[in-house]
Amino acid sequence: TKDSAAVLQKMLESFLPRFPDFTDHTILHSMDVLEYCNMLIGEKQIERLSAAECYVLIMSCYLHDIGMGI
Repeated sequence: TKDSAAVLQKMLESFLPRFPDFTDHTILHSMDVLEYCNMLIGEKQIERLSAAECYVLIMSCYLHDIGMGI
């Protein structure tokens, strides 16, 4: 949802000051990861995913760096 994306964006941006020497881990990075997943899976397979599966895939892409915040 849009609310989830806004919360995730703030969380990912909060990592920047803690890890200044790391590569980009902002929302843009997560969007790139999602795009790579789309390319790997392919349009035909994505169309076969349920709404719940799409949500899990999207959230996985956005949250794959969550350990950086711990």
